[in-house]
Amino acid sequence: MGLCLIGCSHPVLQTEKGSPLPGAVQAVIEPMPEAIAPEQPMPAPSEPVALIPPVETPLQSRQTRIEQKLNGNMAMLPVVRGEILLRDISELKSFYGGRAWQPAWFDGDMPSAAVAVFLKVLGKAEEEGLFSGDYHYEEIKNLLGALGAGPDERAAVQADLDILLTDAYRAYAAHLYAGKIEPGRVSNQWPVQKKYDPKMPELQEIPPADRLETTLLSLPPHYLGYQQLRDLLAKYRRLEAAGGWPVVPGGKLVPGQRNARVAALKQRLFLSGELPAMPAKNRDLYDASLEKAVRLFQRAHNQKEDGVAGPATLRLLNMPVGERMDQIRLNMERWRWMPRNMDRYIFVNIPAFQMKVAEKGFVVLKMRTIVGMEDNPTPSFADRLNQIEINPYWNIPQSIVEKEIVPKVKRDPSYLTRQGIRIYRDWRPNAPEISPAAIDWKDVTPKKFPYRLVQDPGPMNPLGRIKFLFPNKFNVYMHDTPKRHLFDRQGRTFSHGCIRLEKPIDLAEYLLKNEPGWSKQQILKKIGTGQHQVITLRNPIPVHIVYLTVWTGPDGLTYFRDDLYEYDHLLHTAMHKNGGKTGGYLF
Repeated sequence: MGLCLIGCSHPVLQTEKGSPLPGAVQAVIEPMPEAIAPEQPMPAPSEPVALIPPVETPLQSRQTRIEQKLNGNMAMLPVVRGEILLRDISELKSFYGGRAWQPAWFDGDMPSAAVAVFLKVLGKAEEEGLFSGDYHYEEIKNLLGALGAGPDERAAVQADLDILLTDAYRAYAAHLYAGKIEPGRVSNQWPVQKKYDPKMPELQEIPPADRLETTLLSLPPHYLGYQQLRDLLAKYRRLEAAGGWPVVPGGKLVPGQRNARVAALKQRLFLSGELPAMPAKNRDLYDASLEKAVRLFQRAHNQKEDGVAGPATLRLLNMPVGERMDQIRLNMERWRWMPRNMDRYIFVNIPAFQMKVAEKGFVVLKMRTIVGMEDNPTPSFADRLNQIEINPYWNIPQSIVEKEIVPKVKRDPSYLTRQGIRIYRDWRPNAPEISPAAIDWKDVTPKKFPYRLVQDPGPMNPLGRIKFLFPNKFNVYMHDTPKRHLFDRQGRTFSHGCIRLEKPIDLAEYLLKNEPGWSKQQILKKIGTGQHQVITLRNPIPVHIVYLTVWTGPDGLTYFRDDLYEYDHLLHTAMHKNGGKTGGYLF
Protein backbone atom coordinates (compact mmCIF):
# COMPACT_ATOMS: atom_id res chain seq x y z
CA MET A 1 0.00 0.00 0.00
CA GLY A 2 1.21 3.51 -0.55
CA LEU A 3 2.11 6.25 2.00
CA CYS A 4 1.24 9.79 0.94
CA LEU A 5 3.00 12.83 2.56
CA ILE A 6 0.92 15.92 1.93
CA GLY A 7 2.76 19.26 2.22
CA CYS A 8 1.18 22.44 3.63
CA SER A 9 1.50 26.02 2.52
CA HIS A 10 1.16 28.54 5.39
CA PRO A 11 0.14 32.21 5.17
CA VAL A 12 2.62 34.83 6.34
CA LEU A 13 1.86 37.05 9.37
CA GLN A 14 1.03 40.47 7.97
CA THR A 15 1.68 43.94 9.34
CA GLU A 16 -0.91 46.73 9.16
CA LYS A 17 0.05 47.61 5.61
CA GLY A 18 -0.04 44.00 4.49
CA SER A 19 3.74 43.49 4.12
CA PRO A 20 5.45 40.52 5.82
CA LEU A 21 7.10 41.18 9.16
CA PRO A 22 10.88 41.63 8.84
CA GLY A 23 12.53 38.31 8.42
CA ALA A 24 9.34 36.32 8.22
CA VAL A 25 9.68 33.37 5.95
CA GLN A 26 6.82 31.68 4.16
CA ALA A 27 7.26 27.99 4.67
CA VAL A 28 6.11 26.01 1.67
CA ILE A 29 6.40 22.22 1.42
CA GLU A 30 5.50 20.97 -2.04
CA PRO A 31 3.20 17.92 -2.25
CA MET A 32 5.16 14.76 -2.90
CA PRO A 33 4.08 12.08 -5.40
CA GLU A 34 2.60 9.02 -3.87
CA ALA A 35 5.31 6.56 -2.89
CA ILE A 36 4.55 3.12 -4.33
CA ALA A 37 5.64 0.14 -2.27
CA PRO A 38 5.49 -3.53 -3.29
CA GLU A 39 2.26 -5.14 -2.35
CA GLN A 40 2.43 -7.27 0.77
CA PRO A 41 0.05 -10.07 1.67
CA MET A 42 -2.71 -8.94 4.00
CA PRO A 43 -2.57 -10.55 7.46
CA ALA A 44 -5.17 -13.09 8.35
CA PRO A 45 -8.13 -11.65 10.22
CA SER A 46 -7.08 -13.57 13.32
CA GLU A 47 -3.63 -11.90 13.42
CA PRO A 48 -3.25 -8.59 15.34
CA VAL A 49 -2.61 -5.53 13.19
CA ALA A 50 0.74 -3.84 13.94
CA LEU A 51 0.16 -0.53 15.79
CA ILE A 52 1.60 2.57 14.09
CA PRO A 53 3.07 5.10 16.60
CA PRO A 54 0.97 8.31 16.69
CA VAL A 55 2.43 11.25 14.86
CA GLU A 56 2.96 14.32 17.13
CA THR A 57 1.10 17.35 15.77
CA PRO A 58 2.67 20.83 15.82
CA LEU A 59 0.28 21.86 18.61
CA GLN A 60 1.26 18.89 20.74
CA SER A 61 4.93 19.53 20.05
CA ARG A 62 4.72 23.18 21.13
CA GLN A 63 2.58 22.22 24.11
CA THR A 64 5.13 19.61 25.22
CA ARG A 65 8.07 21.96 24.73
CA ILE A 66 6.42 24.79 26.70
CA GLU A 67 5.71 22.44 29.60
CA GLN A 68 9.21 20.96 29.48
CA LYS A 69 10.82 24.38 29.29
CA LEU A 70 8.95 25.90 32.22
CA ASN A 71 9.21 22.80 34.39
CA GLY A 72 12.91 22.36 33.71
CA ASN A 73 15.71 24.31 35.31
CA MET A 74 14.05 27.67 34.69
CA ALA A 75 13.80 28.40 38.41
CA MET A 76 17.60 28.34 38.56
CA LEU A 77 18.20 30.10 35.26
CA PRO A 78 15.09 31.93 33.97
CA VAL A 79 16.44 32.58 30.48
CA VAL A 80 14.93 31.95 27.04
CA ARG A 81 17.10 32.51 23.96
CA GLY A 82 19.43 34.68 26.01
CA GLU A 83 16.55 36.81 27.35
CA ILE A 84 16.09 37.00 31.13
CA LEU A 85 12.44 36.43 31.91
CA LEU A 86 10.72 39.46 33.40
CA ARG A 87 8.04 37.75 35.47
CA ASP A 88 8.46 35.11 38.13
CA ILE A 89 8.67 31.61 36.68
CA SER A 90 5.85 30.41 38.97
CA GLU A 91 3.59 33.06 37.45
CA LEU A 92 4.26 31.78 33.93
CA LYS A 93 3.80 28.16 35.01
CA SER A 94 0.46 29.06 36.58
CA PHE A 95 -0.62 30.87 33.43
CA TYR A 96 0.26 28.01 31.04
CA GLY A 97 -0.82 25.28 33.48
CA GLY A 98 -4.24 26.90 33.60
CA ARG A 99 -4.54 26.48 29.83
CA ALA A 100 -3.22 22.89 29.75
CA TRP A 101 0.17 24.18 28.50
CA GLN A 102 -1.31 25.19 25.17
CA PRO A 103 0.34 28.11 23.33
CA ALA A 104 -1.31 31.49 23.81
CA TRP A 105 -0.13 33.30 20.68
CA PHE A 106 -0.74 30.82 17.84
CA ASP A 107 -3.70 29.98 15.66
CA GLY A 108 -2.90 26.52 14.48
CA ASP A 109 0.65 26.60 13.21
CA MET A 110 0.90 30.36 12.69
CA PRO A 111 1.15 33.37 15.04
CA SER A 112 -2.24 34.86 15.82
CA ALA A 113 -3.27 38.37 14.78
CA ALA A 114 -2.72 39.45 18.40
CA VAL A 115 1.06 39.20 17.89
CA ALA A 116 1.17 42.02 15.36
CA VAL A 117 -1.12 44.17 17.51
CA PHE A 118 1.02 43.60 20.60
CA LEU A 119 4.23 44.47 18.76
CA LYS A 120 2.60 47.64 17.46
CA VAL A 121 1.65 48.72 21.01
CA LEU A 122 4.96 47.62 22.50
CA GLY A 123 6.82 49.60 19.85
CA LYS A 124 5.25 52.75 21.36
CA ALA A 125 6.34 51.99 24.94
CA GLU A 126 8.48 55.14 24.94
CA GLU A 127 5.27 57.19 24.95
CA GLU A 128 4.61 55.81 28.44
CA GLY A 129 8.15 56.46 29.63
CA LEU A 130 9.16 52.80 29.18
CA PHE A 131 11.35 51.10 26.56
CA SER A 132 10.27 48.36 24.17
CA GLY A 133 13.77 46.85 24.32
CA ASP A 134 13.16 45.92 27.95
CA TYR A 135 10.38 43.54 26.87
CA HIS A 136 12.11 41.11 24.46
CA TYR A 137 11.04 43.30 21.53
CA GLU A 138 13.96 42.55 19.20
CA GLU A 139 14.24 38.86 20.09
CA ILE A 140 10.51 38.39 19.45
CA LYS A 141 10.91 39.89 15.98
CA ASN A 142 13.97 37.69 15.37
CA LEU A 143 12.04 34.58 16.33
CA LEU A 144 9.17 35.53 14.05
CA GLY A 145 11.69 35.61 11.26
CA ALA A 146 12.94 32.15 12.20
CA LEU A 147 9.57 30.40 11.86
CA GLY A 148 10.55 29.08 8.44
CA ALA A 149 13.06 26.65 9.95
CA GLY A 150 12.78 22.88 9.73
CA PRO A 151 10.05 21.03 11.67
CA ASP A 152 12.11 20.26 14.78
CA GLU A 153 13.66 23.72 15.04
CA ARG A 154 10.36 25.37 14.15
CA ALA A 155 8.60 23.71 17.10
CA ALA A 156 11.35 24.93 19.44
CA VAL A 157 11.14 28.46 18.01
CA GLN A 158 7.36 28.49 18.37
CA ALA A 159 7.51 27.39 22.02
CA ASP A 160 10.20 29.95 22.91
CA LEU A 161 8.39 32.67 20.99
CA ASP A 162 5.14 31.94 22.82
CA ILE A 163 6.84 32.09 26.23
CA LEU A 164 8.62 35.35 25.42
CA LEU A 165 5.44 36.93 24.09
CA THR A 166 3.51 35.94 27.21
CA ASP A 167 6.31 37.13 29.49
CA ALA A 168 6.57 40.44 27.62
CA TYR A 169 2.81 41.01 27.64
CA ARG A 170 2.40 40.24 31.33
CA ALA A 171 5.40 42.36 32.30
CA TYR A 172 4.41 45.32 30.15
CA ALA A 173 0.81 45.21 31.36
CA ALA A 174 1.89 44.99 35.00
CA HIS A 175 4.39 47.83 34.57
CA LEU A 176 1.82 50.08 32.90
CA TYR A 177 -0.56 49.49 35.77
CA ALA A 178 1.63 49.33 38.88
CA GLY A 179 5.05 50.57 37.79
CA LYS A 180 8.19 48.81 36.68
CA ILE A 181 9.87 49.10 40.07
CA GLU A 182 8.48 48.19 43.46
CA PRO A 183 9.25 51.37 45.39
CA GLY A 184 10.14 49.58 48.61
CA ARG A 185 12.98 47.88 46.75
CA VAL A 186 14.49 51.24 45.82
CA SER A 187 14.38 52.82 49.25
CA ASN A 188 12.64 52.07 52.53
CA GLN A 189 11.77 55.77 52.47
CA TRP A 190 9.12 54.98 49.84
CA PRO A 191 7.44 51.68 50.79
CA VAL A 192 5.08 49.89 48.42
CA GLN A 193 1.73 51.67 48.20
CA LYS A 194 -0.02 49.54 45.55
CA LYS A 195 1.16 45.99 44.99
CA TYR A 196 1.03 44.31 41.62
CA ASP A 197 -1.76 41.76 41.51
CA PRO A 198 -1.05 38.79 39.21
CA LYS A 199 -4.79 38.01 39.30
CA MET A 200 -5.80 41.31 37.71
CA PRO A 201 -8.27 40.56 34.88
CA GLU A 202 -5.96 41.92 32.17
CA LEU A 203 -3.46 39.14 32.96
CA GLN A 204 -5.80 36.17 33.19
CA GLU A 205 -5.74 35.61 29.45
CA ILE A 206 -4.19 37.24 26.40
CA PRO A 207 -6.93 39.47 24.93
CA PRO A 208 -7.94 38.82 21.31
CA ALA A 209 -6.47 41.09 18.66
CA ASP A 210 -9.50 43.38 18.53
CA ARG A 211 -9.27 44.13 22.27
CA LEU A 212 -5.56 43.86 23.03
CA GLU A 213 -4.57 47.45 22.25
CA THR A 214 -7.56 48.90 24.13
CA THR A 215 -6.77 46.70 27.12
CA LEU A 216 -3.15 47.86 27.35
CA LEU A 217 -4.01 51.52 26.83
CA SER A 218 -6.49 51.34 29.73
CA LEU A 219 -3.81 50.38 32.25
CA PRO A 220 -1.72 53.57 32.79
CA PRO A 221 -2.98 56.09 35.38
CA HIS A 222 -5.79 58.36 34.21
CA TYR A 223 -4.74 61.18 36.53
CA LEU A 224 -4.17 64.55 34.92
CA GLY A 225 -0.68 64.69 36.43
CA TYR A 226 0.35 61.54 34.55
CA GLN A 227 -1.25 62.64 31.29
CA GLN A 228 0.52 66.00 31.47
CA LEU A 229 3.88 64.29 31.95
CA ARG A 230 3.09 61.98 29.03
CA ASP A 231 2.41 65.00 26.80
CA LEU A 232 5.55 66.74 28.07
CA LEU A 233 7.67 63.68 27.29
CA ALA A 234 6.31 63.64 23.73
CA LYS A 235 7.21 67.33 23.33
CA TYR A 236 10.73 66.81 24.65
CA ARG A 237 11.23 63.75 22.44
CA ARG A 238 10.43 65.93 19.43
CA LEU A 239 12.84 68.58 20.72
CA GLU A 240 15.59 66.01 21.16
CA ALA A 241 15.00 64.60 17.67
CA ALA A 242 15.37 68.14 16.29
CA GLY A 243 18.71 68.63 18.06
CA GLY A 244 17.60 69.80 21.51
CA TRP A 245 17.86 73.36 22.82
CA PRO A 246 20.93 75.58 22.52
CA VAL A 247 23.53 76.00 25.26
CA VAL A 248 23.72 79.56 26.59
CA PRO A 249 27.47 80.15 27.00
CA GLY A 250 29.38 82.56 29.24
CA GLY A 251 28.44 84.36 32.43
CA LYS A 252 25.55 86.44 33.75
CA LEU A 253 23.07 88.08 31.39
CA VAL A 254 20.99 91.08 32.53
CA PRO A 255 18.16 93.13 31.03
CA GLY A 256 19.35 95.73 28.54
CA GLN A 257 22.28 93.68 27.20
CA ARG A 258 22.61 93.06 23.48
CA ASN A 259 24.74 90.21 22.14
CA ALA A 260 24.59 86.78 20.49
CA ARG A 261 24.28 85.04 23.89
CA VAL A 262 20.99 86.85 24.45
CA ALA A 263 19.71 85.43 21.16
CA ALA A 264 20.65 81.93 22.34
CA LEU A 265 18.79 82.57 25.62
CA LYS A 266 15.68 83.61 23.73
CA GLN A 267 15.82 80.50 21.55
CA ARG A 268 16.26 78.29 24.62
CA LEU A 269 13.23 79.73 26.43
CA PHE A 270 11.13 79.73 23.25
CA LEU A 271 11.73 76.01 22.77
CA SER A 272 10.81 75.15 26.37
CA GLY A 273 7.75 77.42 26.32
CA GLU A 274 8.50 80.28 28.72
CA LEU A 275 8.93 82.71 25.80
CA PRO A 276 5.71 82.55 23.76
CA ALA A 277 7.23 83.64 20.42
CA MET A 278 10.59 84.46 18.84
CA PRO A 279 10.65 88.15 17.82
CA ALA A 280 11.33 89.03 14.19
CA LYS A 281 13.66 91.85 15.24
CA ASN A 282 16.10 92.55 18.08
CA ARG A 283 16.64 88.90 18.85
CA ASP A 284 19.93 89.80 20.51
CA LEU A 285 18.34 92.35 22.91
CA TYR A 286 17.54 91.44 26.54
CA ASP A 287 14.15 93.15 26.45
CA ALA A 288 11.10 93.12 28.73
CA SER A 289 9.60 90.00 27.11
CA LEU A 290 12.80 88.05 27.74
CA GLU A 291 13.01 89.28 31.33
CA LYS A 292 9.45 88.04 31.90
CA ALA A 293 10.35 84.66 30.37
CA VAL A 294 13.41 84.36 32.64
CA ARG A 295 11.24 85.12 35.67
CA LEU A 296 8.81 82.38 34.64
CA PHE A 297 11.69 79.94 34.22
CA GLN A 298 13.03 80.87 37.66
CA ARG A 299 9.61 80.38 39.25
CA ALA A 300 9.29 76.98 37.61
CA HIS A 301 12.71 75.95 38.97
CA ASN A 302 12.30 77.39 42.50
CA GLN A 303 14.88 80.13 41.95
CA LYS A 304 14.82 83.76 43.06
CA GLU A 305 12.63 85.59 40.53
CA ASP A 306 14.89 88.52 39.63
CA GLY A 307 14.77 88.28 35.82
CA VAL A 308 18.56 87.96 35.65
CA ALA A 309 20.17 84.92 34.03
CA GLY A 310 22.87 84.36 36.67
CA PRO A 311 25.03 81.25 37.29
CA ALA A 312 22.29 79.21 39.03
CA THR A 313 19.71 80.00 36.33
CA LEU A 314 22.20 79.30 33.52
CA ARG A 315 23.09 75.95 35.07
CA LEU A 316 19.44 74.91 34.92
CA LEU A 317 18.96 76.36 31.43
CA ASN A 318 21.91 74.35 30.12
CA MET A 319 20.75 71.01 31.47
CA PRO A 320 20.41 68.78 28.34
CA VAL A 321 16.92 67.92 27.16
CA GLY A 322 17.79 64.21 27.49
CA GLU A 323 18.34 64.60 31.25
CA ARG A 324 14.99 66.31 31.61
CA MET A 325 13.37 63.44 29.69
CA ASP A 326 14.88 60.96 32.14
CA GLN A 327 13.46 63.02 35.00
CA ILE A 328 10.02 63.00 33.38
CA ARG A 329 10.13 59.20 32.98
CA LEU A 330 10.99 58.74 36.66
CA ASN A 331 8.01 60.81 37.71
CA MET A 332 5.69 58.95 35.36
CA GLU A 333 6.84 55.81 37.16
CA ARG A 334 5.93 57.35 40.51
CA TRP A 335 2.44 58.16 39.25
CA ARG A 336 2.05 54.48 38.33
CA TRP A 337 2.69 53.64 41.99
CA MET A 338 -0.32 55.67 43.10
CA PRO A 339 -3.66 54.01 43.89
CA ARG A 340 -6.39 54.48 41.29
CA ASN A 341 -9.29 55.29 43.58
CA MET A 342 -8.23 58.66 45.00
CA ASP A 343 -11.29 60.87 45.56
CA ARG A 344 -10.77 62.98 48.68
CA TYR A 345 -7.19 63.11 49.93
CA ILE A 346 -4.24 65.13 51.22
CA PHE A 347 -1.31 65.30 48.81
CA VAL A 348 2.10 66.39 50.14
CA ASN A 349 4.81 66.76 47.47
CA ILE A 350 8.17 66.87 49.26
CA PRO A 351 10.33 68.58 46.56
CA ALA A 352 7.56 71.12 45.87
CA PHE A 353 7.41 72.12 49.58
CA GLN A 354 3.65 72.09 49.21
CA MET A 355 0.53 70.41 50.60
CA LYS A 356 -2.83 70.23 48.82
CA VAL A 357 -6.23 68.92 49.77
CA ALA A 358 -8.22 67.58 46.82
CA GLU A 359 -11.83 66.55 46.35
CA LYS A 360 -13.01 64.86 43.16
CA GLY A 361 -9.99 66.14 41.25
CA PHE A 362 -10.20 69.78 42.45
CA VAL A 363 -7.81 71.44 44.91
CA VAL A 364 -9.81 72.92 47.79
CA LEU A 365 -6.89 73.93 50.03
CA LYS A 366 -3.21 74.60 49.39
CA MET A 367 -0.28 75.72 51.54
CA ARG A 368 3.50 75.76 51.80
CA THR A 369 5.39 73.16 53.82
CA ILE A 370 8.74 72.61 55.50
CA VAL A 371 10.18 69.10 55.10
CA GLY A 372 13.08 67.03 56.37
CA MET A 373 16.73 67.93 56.05
CA GLU A 374 18.97 65.84 53.83
CA ASP A 375 20.21 63.90 56.89
CA ASN A 376 16.62 63.46 58.14
CA PRO A 377 14.57 63.02 54.95
CA THR A 378 10.81 63.03 54.97
CA PRO A 379 9.72 59.55 53.85
CA SER A 380 7.20 58.92 51.08
CA PHE A 381 4.25 56.76 52.03
CA ALA A 382 0.47 56.66 52.29
CA ASP A 383 -1.75 56.43 55.36
CA ARG A 384 -4.98 57.84 56.80
CA LEU A 385 -5.18 60.97 58.95
CA ASN A 386 -7.49 60.09 61.83
CA GLN A 387 -6.64 62.43 64.73
CA ILE A 388 -6.04 66.11 65.45
CA GLU A 389 -4.15 67.06 68.59
CA ILE A 390 -4.69 70.56 69.98
CA ASN A 391 -1.93 72.05 72.16
CA PRO A 392 0.21 68.94 71.64
CA TYR A 393 2.93 67.56 73.88
CA TRP A 394 6.19 66.73 72.14
CA ASN A 395 7.72 63.37 72.92
CA ILE A 396 11.24 64.26 71.87
CA PRO A 397 12.78 61.54 69.67
CA GLN A 398 15.80 59.83 71.13
CA SER A 399 17.98 60.86 68.19
CA ILE A 400 17.25 64.54 68.88
CA VAL A 401 17.83 64.01 72.61
CA GLU A 402 21.24 62.51 71.92
CA LYS A 403 22.43 64.94 69.26
CA GLU A 404 20.86 68.22 70.41
CA ILE A 405 19.22 68.27 73.85
CA VAL A 406 21.82 66.57 76.06
CA PRO A 407 24.75 68.68 74.73
CA LYS A 408 22.70 71.85 75.42
CA VAL A 409 21.86 70.75 78.98
CA LYS A 410 25.51 69.95 79.66
CA ARG A 411 26.34 73.56 78.73
CA ASP A 412 23.30 75.07 80.47
CA PRO A 413 21.58 73.00 83.23
CA SER A 414 18.61 75.40 83.24
CA TYR A 415 17.81 74.71 79.56
CA LEU A 416 15.14 72.07 80.24
CA THR A 417 13.22 74.18 82.72
CA ARG A 418 13.27 77.25 80.47
CA GLN A 419 12.01 75.21 77.52
CA GLY A 420 9.24 73.50 79.50
CA ILE A 421 10.77 70.05 79.02
CA ARG A 422 9.99 67.34 81.60
CA ILE A 423 12.11 64.27 82.39
CA TYR A 424 10.59 60.82 82.96
CA ARG A 425 12.39 57.80 84.37
CA ASP A 426 11.90 55.73 81.19
CA TRP A 427 9.58 55.29 78.19
CA ARG A 428 6.76 53.51 80.04
CA PRO A 429 3.42 55.40 79.93
CA ASN A 430 3.30 55.57 83.75
CA ALA A 431 6.99 56.31 84.30
CA PRO A 432 7.57 58.76 87.19
CA GLU A 433 8.76 62.30 86.53
CA ILE A 434 12.16 63.26 87.95
CA SER A 435 13.85 66.59 88.55
CA PRO A 436 16.67 67.77 86.27
CA ALA A 437 18.64 68.49 89.42
CA ALA A 438 18.56 64.80 90.31
CA ILE A 439 20.79 63.97 87.35
CA ASP A 440 24.56 64.46 87.33
CA TRP A 441 24.74 65.86 83.79
CA LYS A 442 28.55 65.80 83.70
CA ASP A 443 28.47 62.01 83.77
CA VAL A 444 25.67 61.63 81.19
CA THR A 445 26.62 59.95 77.92
CA PRO A 446 24.24 61.11 75.14
CA LYS A 447 23.95 57.73 73.41
CA LYS A 448 23.20 55.98 76.72
CA PHE A 449 20.65 58.52 77.95
CA PRO A 450 17.90 56.35 79.54
CA TYR A 451 15.26 59.01 80.20
CA ARG A 452 12.25 60.20 78.23
CA LEU A 453 11.92 63.92 77.53
CA VAL A 454 8.53 65.54 76.92
CA GLN A 455 7.95 69.20 76.12
CA ASP A 456 4.76 70.84 77.40
CA PRO A 457 2.37 72.69 75.07
CA GLY A 458 3.16 76.34 74.66
CA PRO A 459 5.03 78.93 72.59
CA MET A 460 8.36 77.10 72.94
CA ASN A 461 6.98 73.80 71.64
CA PRO A 462 8.23 73.19 68.05
CA LEU A 463 4.95 71.44 67.18
CA GLY A 464 3.14 74.74 67.60
CA ARG A 465 -0.55 74.86 68.45
CA ILE A 466 -1.83 71.82 66.55
CA LYS A 467 -0.74 68.44 65.24
CA PHE A 468 -2.20 66.03 62.68
CA LEU A 469 -1.73 62.30 63.21
CA PHE A 470 -1.74 59.46 60.68
CA PRO A 471 -0.05 56.56 62.53
CA ASN A 472 2.89 55.12 60.58
CA LYS A 473 6.12 53.24 61.17
CA PHE A 474 8.18 56.39 60.50
CA ASN A 475 6.53 58.35 63.36
CA VAL A 476 5.99 61.20 60.90
CA TYR A 477 3.13 63.68 61.24
CA MET A 478 2.11 67.20 60.16
CA HIS A 479 2.09 70.11 62.57
CA ASP A 480 2.19 73.83 63.22
CA THR A 481 5.48 75.64 63.95
CA PRO A 482 6.47 78.80 65.83
CA LYS A 483 9.18 79.50 63.22
CA ARG A 484 6.87 81.13 60.68
CA HIS A 485 9.66 83.05 58.92
CA LEU A 486 11.06 79.84 57.40
CA PHE A 487 8.10 79.60 55.00
CA ASP A 488 9.54 82.57 53.09
CA ARG A 489 12.64 80.59 52.07
CA GLN A 490 12.99 79.11 48.57
CA GLY A 491 14.23 75.72 49.77
CA ARG A 492 12.54 74.60 52.97
CA THR A 493 14.39 71.52 54.30
CA PHE A 494 14.59 72.37 58.01
CA SER A 495 12.69 69.63 59.88
CA HIS A 496 13.77 66.29 61.31
CA GLY A 497 11.40 64.49 58.91
CA CYS A 498 7.97 65.69 59.95
CA ILE A 499 5.98 68.16 57.85
CA ARG A 500 5.43 71.69 59.09
CA LEU A 501 2.37 73.45 57.71
CA GLU A 502 2.00 77.09 56.74
CA LYS A 503 -1.75 77.24 57.53
CA PRO A 504 -2.52 74.44 60.02
CA ILE A 505 -5.65 76.11 61.43
CA ASP A 506 -7.14 76.17 57.91
CA LEU A 507 -6.49 72.45 57.57
CA ALA A 508 -8.07 71.78 60.96
CA GLU A 509 -11.13 73.83 59.96
CA TYR A 510 -11.48 71.82 56.74
CA LEU A 511 -11.13 68.45 58.49
CA LEU A 512 -13.60 69.39 61.25
CA LYS A 513 -16.17 71.14 59.07
CA ASN A 514 -18.62 68.26 59.47
CA GLU A 515 -17.82 67.64 63.14
CA PRO A 516 -20.34 69.34 65.48
CA GLY A 517 -18.93 72.00 67.79
CA TRP A 518 -15.70 72.63 65.86
CA SER A 519 -15.94 75.87 63.90
CA LYS A 520 -12.76 77.86 63.27
CA GLN A 521 -13.62 80.16 66.18
CA GLN A 522 -14.07 77.17 68.49
CA ILE A 523 -10.74 75.70 67.38
CA LEU A 524 -8.95 78.97 68.15
CA LYS A 525 -10.76 79.27 71.48
CA LYS A 526 -9.62 75.79 72.50
CA ILE A 527 -6.05 76.61 71.49
CA GLY A 528 -6.21 79.75 73.60
CA THR A 529 -6.96 77.75 76.75
CA GLY A 530 -3.63 75.95 76.46
CA GLN A 531 -5.35 72.68 77.30
CA HIS A 532 -4.34 69.53 75.50
CA GLN A 533 -7.08 67.68 73.57
CA VAL A 534 -7.17 64.90 70.99
CA ILE A 535 -10.00 64.84 68.42
CA THR A 536 -10.68 61.58 66.56
CA LEU A 537 -12.14 62.12 63.10
CA ARG A 538 -15.28 60.22 62.20
CA ASN A 539 -14.16 60.25 58.54
CA PRO A 540 -10.40 59.76 58.27
CA ILE A 541 -8.79 61.13 55.12
CA PRO A 542 -6.03 59.46 53.05
CA VAL A 543 -2.64 61.16 53.11
CA HIS A 544 -0.18 60.66 50.26
CA ILE A 545 3.34 61.95 50.86
CA VAL A 546 5.03 61.78 47.46
CA TYR A 547 8.30 62.73 45.80
CA LEU A 548 7.55 64.33 42.42
CA THR A 549 10.32 66.43 40.87
CA VAL A 550 8.42 67.31 37.65
CA TRP A 551 4.83 68.44 37.17
CA THR A 552 2.72 70.84 35.14
CA GLY A 553 1.06 73.60 37.13
CA PRO A 554 -2.40 75.13 36.65
CA ASP A 555 -0.63 78.08 34.98
CA GLY A 556 0.66 75.78 32.23
CA LEU A 557 4.28 76.01 33.37
CA THR A 558 6.41 72.90 33.68
CA TYR A 559 7.91 72.80 37.16
CA PHE A 560 11.23 71.04 37.81
CA ARG A 561 12.75 70.54 41.26
CA ASP A 562 16.15 69.45 42.52
CA ASP A 563 16.59 65.86 43.69
CA LEU A 564 16.64 66.73 47.41
CA TYR A 565 17.29 63.25 48.76
CA GLU A 566 18.76 61.64 45.60
CA TYR A 567 15.61 59.53 45.22
CA ASP A 568 15.67 60.29 41.48
CA HIS A 569 19.19 58.89 41.30
CA LEU A 570 18.18 55.72 43.17
CA LEU A 571 15.14 55.16 40.97
CA HIS A 572 17.06 55.83 37.75
CA THR A 573 19.66 53.22 38.77
CA ALA A 574 16.96 50.68 39.60
CA MET A 575 15.06 51.18 36.34
CA HIS A 576 18.19 50.69 34.27
CA LYS A 577 19.71 47.84 36.28
CA ASN A 578 20.96 45.05 34.01
CA GLY A 579 20.02 47.09 30.95
CA GLY A 580 16.36 46.98 31.88
CA LYS A 581 16.22 43.20 31.69
CA THR A 582 15.08 42.64 35.28
CA GLY A 583 11.63 44.04 34.74
CA GLY A 584 11.85 45.83 38.05
CA TYR A 585 13.08 42.94 40.15
CA LEU A 586 16.36 43.98 41.74
CA PHE A 587 18.66 40.97 41.95
